[in-house]
Amino acid sequence: MHKPCTFRLAIVWLRNITLLFSAINVKNYMKKAIFGWEPTTPEAYREAYLLFGGSVCTHPDVIEFLSQRLVSPEFYSYKRKGSVISAAFSLKGNLSLKVSGYPFFFDDIIIPIKKGSGKIVIPFKTKQLSSYHKGDFYNCIHWERLKRKTCLVKDDFSKKTHKKRLAEFDKFINSGGECLSIDNFSDRELSDIYISLFKKRWGDTLECYSEEVLLEVFSKLRHLLFGYVLLINGKPCAYDLVFKAECREWIFFDCHNGGVDQTYANLSVGSVLMYMNIKLAKELCHQKDVKMMYSLGMDNPRWNYKKQWCEIVTLGRTLMA
Repeated sequence: MHKPCTFRLAIVWLRNITLLFSAINVKNYMKKAIFGWEPTTPEAYREAYLLFGGSVCTHPDVIEFLSQRLVSPEFYSYKRKGSVISAAFSLKGNLSLKVSGYPFFFDDIIIPIKKGSGKIVIPFKTKQLSSYHKGDFYNCIHWERLKRKTCLVKDDFSKKTHKKRLAEFDKFINSGGECLSIDNFSDRELSDIYISLFKKRWGDTLECYSEEVLLEVFSKLRHLLFGYVLLINGKPCAYDLVFKAECREWIFFDCHNGGVDQTYANLSVGSVLMYMNIKLAKELCHQKDVKMMYSLGMDNPRWNYKKQWCEIVTLGRTLMA
């Protein structure tokens, strides 16, 4: 007779622990108080983010922007010896403010936390906690068997890969190509470029953001936009929507589905754009002497191209709240 595998036993144990937490029949705010979290202000959350960092989706400006289009979240902080060591937002107990039709995904969540200050309990629900948080929370697991995984750009590429990408770039330039900073374009121009190229790449298989939404995002959060637009003979041919969130120790880049004019597929304009955006991100991080975190979003069999750029990393999930 075979013994149950360790993984199954662990699942049963964790399920029992979760049920025990759920059995605590107290109000939500009291649950948080039991585990040391206390209500705070958006301003205090912003201060904690500046100190300890986070990802794009947890950036204070993104949270404020989405809060104005949704029910405002609650903010909490965790203190040890009178000093804040972590902060978070919560909407109905969840670490998410996802608003349909807006280009922000809560799929690689980093909340502000002082590393090395000891484990705590996190009383908020999520199945998409960044691997950065391994070892931070008692009630969070990061097992490889969990299904949700994200794609983080590799720290570096092989010499062969660099040589190939630079050759593609040279071919693109010699064919009348230009690589221009997004700073060369107005909000409306960027919006029009994104929508036009998105439809050329995806057709009806994916729904594009509306012009109204893009203009709203670009006008309010322009300081978070990053990257290049590629052009051939003065006409845009590739653009990825990339946001950046800066803190003391790293810059987090979040790259969304972009647009490519398939007319120029022979020039590998999608790969050229990806390479140049990553190269620019690395240069910026080197200049500021900080780490680069560059996300291409969730792992999905439909988008296997991500694997040539990225390490596939398992996301964590919390087990209570």
